[in-house]
Amino acid sequence: AGEGVDPPASNMLMLSYSNELEKLADDWARTCSFQLPDITLKPEYKSLGHGSKTA
Repeated sequence: AGEGVDPPASNMLMLSYSNELEKLADDWARTCSFQLPDITLKPEYKSLGHGSKTA
């Protein structure tokens, strides 16, 4: 994907999908809690951000 695009990206990073992160996010969302998950439980994801919006 993205081949032959004009102009080409100069510094685009490769994205990847994580089924584990999807499950963690789904489990957290089902708690209906505004308290963020404890990142010390999954240190391999400490560099990831968190976004949320309330209505």
